[in-house]
Amino acid sequence: MEVRFIGQGFNLEENSSVAQELITALNNKSYNTFKCLVAFATRAGVIRLTPHILSSKEYIKDYRIVVGIDGGVTTKEALEALLEWEVEVFIYNFKPDGIIFHPKIYLFEGEDIGITIVGSNNLTYTGLVSNVESSILLKYNPKEEKGINFLSDINDYFQPILNGSHPNLKLLTQDLIDKLKRGNKIPNEEEINEEYKSKKKDKTPNPEKEELDKLFPKVKIQKPPEGFVIPKKPVTPVTPVTPVISAVPATPVTQPIITPSRWSYNDSSSVLVAEIGAGPRWSQISFAKRNFETFFELSTTVGTRGTVELKYLNNNGSLDSEIELCTNAKIKKSSNYNLEPKKVSESTVSYDIQNRPIIFFIKINSTQFIYHFETNGTPLYTELEQILTSASGVIKRTEITLDVLRQSCPALNI
Repeated sequence: MEVRFIGQGFNLEENSSVAQELITALNNKSYNTFKCLVAFATRAGVIRLTPHILSSKEYIKDYRIVVGIDGGVTTKEALEALLEWEVEVFIYNFKPDGIIFHPKIYLFEGEDIGITIVGSNNLTYTGLVSNVESSILLKYNPKEEKGINFLSDINDYFQPILNGSHPNLKLLTQDLIDKLKRGNKIPNEEEINEEYKSKKKDKTPNPEKEELDKLFPKVKIQKPPEGFVIPKKPVTPVTPVTPVISAVPATPVTQPIITPSRWSYNDSSSVLVAEIGAGPRWSQISFAKRNFETFFELSTTVGTRGTVELKYLNNNGSLDSEIELCTNAKIKKSSNYNLEPKKVSESTVSYDIQNRPIIFFIKINSTQFIYHFETNGTPLYTELEQILTSASGVIKRTEITLDVLRQSCPALNI
């Protein structure tokens, strides 16, 4: 039997993770069984494993996924994403309340090889990649005595859960998910974000907190492994419509100025992530000259005015129907290059110089941009802040691709 330690999130040079081990195992045709018992799951963790689960069905024929819903961490969206795996998924709810179903076990079995990962990693993005976690991977031959005894220990201990006989174990269905949501047994991810944000709203000066912020500085987090990405949505082919020829001339139809197809983007689309600097009108965002010239492709001649079209990206991933004609992209003698997006100017949040608001723009073309901004107190803000960790300057900005943004920000719904 081989025993190996899996460290995660701390030693960035090794960049090891349970996500990497799962991807490797799910792509190994030596396995025919996959079992998983975890306390929590989030959509960000589940969907990144989805393509690997689906491709593994060629050789893995037996799946049993058991997810806990205690503690209000597992979300409605995560359970719905698990349904898309189209395998046997069960939820477990512990009684009495206050006691949590808390194992983290990933088990792969084959004819001549088996591995089991036991540790602290939940089926969440942070649990599988970026949190500081630790696990043990055991590799064994399931036909040899040590392998037989080890598997027997697990199967015997969790027998009522693994054989489906425990009364608190229920097969996951959409009806059950809806019932759990109505009964307040599970949250949706927007509720979690709002709760997290509400805890950060208190802006009362706290010298002790400021001192602790200096005592415990921010650290970099590791990158996700190759293949641990949000799967691309399949493009549904459009069936051509045969035009109906009428003897009566048709009334001309005025085409809209903007059509939805003009706002399409892909993984290689350019993204500008930027802190918003302070000032009496912080919503009037000042950018560096190079941002205006290379990203927004606007003139930097003093006295000129530029115009760009903006659409706001909502938290649920939808775009506002309104197109903002941002005509105040004016160049001042002070060499400040300013934009004032509507959603930022309408914000009533007080400026926090310790945790500057962060905005990002997705470039569609030289005149059209999708944008979103976050203030301190949400998971997405924390993820955007991590992107800017290595950026230089007092007001930090960096240009990346949309693919990198998606990988770095599991809380982003896009």
